[in-house]
Amino acid sequence: KALRSNHGTCYNCTNMKSAKSPFPIRNILYIPETCREAFIPLSNNGCRVLRKAGVRLAGYSEFGEGYLVGRVSPGFRILLFTIEGAGEIYLEHDDGSERREVIPSRTVLSVPAGLKYAYRPIEVPWKVAWFHLESTGRQSASLERDYTIRSYPTAYRVGATMRELIDESLEASVAGEFGEVDDNTKRIEELYAEILLARLQSETCTRKSPASNHSLTTLDSLWNRVSFALDEKWTSSRLAEVSGFSSTHLNRLCRDILGLSTMRHLNALRMERARELLRSTDYPVRQLAGLVGYEDPFAFSTAFKREFGMSPRDCRKGAPS
Repeated sequence: KALRSNHGTCYNCTNMKSAKSPFPIRNILYIPETCREAFIPLSNNGCRVLRKAGVRLAGYSEFGEGYLVGRVSPGFRILLFTIEGAGEIYLEHDDGSERREVIPSRTVLSVPAGLKYAYRPIEVPWKVAWFHLESTGRQSASLERDYTIRSYPTAYRVGATMRELIDESLEASVAGEFGEVDDNTKRIEELYAEILLARLQSETCTRKSPASNHSLTTLDSLWNRVSFALDEKWTSSRLAEVSGFSSTHLNRLCRDILGLSTMRHLNALRMERARELLRSTDYPVRQLAGLVGYEDPFAFSTAFKREFGMSPRDCRKGAPS
């Protein structure tokens, strides 16, 4: 499914302005018919690694117009990976102050237990993979006490893994209704659960300490500039020169904040832009490759297939990703 790029922006929540919620923040869950949701069956034996890790509830959702969720004093932490579209969240602190944040595509939102909030889509369909985590234990304790919104270029991989796990779990459940589940089916379900847990832990356990506001602002400026000039010949040395950091320091910052090395993040931006162009224009592949910085269309096609598992031609035909 198509993804929209946020151009690698880094979001520093402490710099956002206060805003009053246009509606009272209260316990509410409104899911109109325009929405689609699928939940991970955590009661399945194949998903026990997620239960042991403190996952209380998790699923994949496509929110449409009218969707709204509000929680006054949630007893769990929420992680929300935005794959496509966008949302907005209103948060109220103990002192009564409120803040509004935009949740763009390819980001991860983390909200701690006990913080009052409400969120809804502003660009539909808003496609997200989400987790409710226990408010105690290693996973939760390793996260910040305040909410954060971080750039997460590989959010689509979290969503893809979650959808595969849901499908395999459903197959295992159906097989169990008609007899014993074979070992291969069980193992496939377990493997997808382990992969999803690894992706979750990369966000909750191995994250480095937060970067300074200066570093976040510099990365924000750098990748916004790059996103408007993806056809240029960007090298690690040139990116470092523009940022004002050394190549080594810039690469470390990108890994810590974005989860990818400098050049891998650049390539992720190029591939996302290419996918958007494939689905919204009729540019020939050779021309499109040049627009995202590839002189050789064959090299572009190889890189695109490595990233998305399909050729540019198949993507343009509408093959699912």
